[in-house]
Amino acid sequence: MSNYKYNYILAIAELKSFSKAADALFVSQPYLSKVVSAIEHELGLKLFDRTCSPLAVTEAGKCYINYIRFVQNAETEMLEKLNEIRQRSLKELTLGMGAPRLPFMLPPLVEYLTRLYPEVKLNVTGENSNSVLAEKVENGSLDLAFYTSPKIPPSVSHVFLNKERLFLILPSNDGLSSITLESKILSVEDLGILKNYRFIVLTKAHGMGLHARNMLDKYHITPKSLYEVGGLETAHRLAATGFGATIIPETWKDRIRLSVDPIYFQIGSPALTRDVVMIYKKGRALSPVEKTVCRLAQEVMMESIKS
Repeated sequence: MSNYKYNYILAIAELKSFSKAADALFVSQPYLSKVVSAIEHELGLKLFDRTCSPLAVTEAGKCYINYIRFVQNAETEMLEKLNEIRQRSLKELTLGMGAPRLPFMLPPLVEYLTRLYPEVKLNVTGENSNSVLAEKVENGSLDLAFYTSPKIPPSVSHVFLNKERLFLILPSNDGLSSITLESKILSVEDLGILKNYRFIVLTKAHGMGLHARNMLDKYHITPKSLYEVGGLETAHRLAATGFGATIIPETWKDRIRLSVDPIYFQIGSPALTRDVVMIYKKGRALSPVEKTVCRLAQEVMMESIKS
């Protein structure tokens, strides 16, 4: 029997109504009744008791539905196994990540993966925004991609890698207590100081840009003004010169040389963080190589945070 007919039977059993199932399946009720009647005629058994309200599944129907689910699960398992076989012969893997992540993530990933899978070529592309990475995963241009935006698109699945603390850079120490300066932890209440400063923020296409805006909204903070830039390095350097305040992720904090080292404040205790995940196209299973890349990425991120 075709899979669509399986879905018809399951929908009717779940919704206990031909009319509701027809609406959910975007077919007409007469057509749905005709399909089910044909199946019952072929089996010589009734699958549904139409005299009940709501409609009931017969003993034969329950047996039939159990086997439908068994067949569907077996088909899913088969497809996953076939995908694994296909992926084992995979000679190339395309990985995407934000350009700022390339310098510290790429070398150890390439080294580890080459040692474990010398036959696999790892192609890595650096992008400037999470939105582009998600789009390329969706259309199949990328097999995997690092992703840091607060909301994960419904068209992708993900593997959690780690959390990164978010740090605030202030252009001066005006209005901060000696305890705050010594501990380098800024309480949520202290965030009100941002009303005195220009706030440097990345565009909404960047994960960090969305996290910054979420922070402002969550704590009802209105900076003196917003200054939008296209990358983390620009925001970091501008904040270090005293141009304005900004927030940066933990793994970026020590990645560039600055003429003047700013003071980095942890935001809140426990710290304000963002999730870093690996995304891949929804509806497919990860290959052994891809699972290894995710595991290695978790280890590299852990080491980068420790350092």
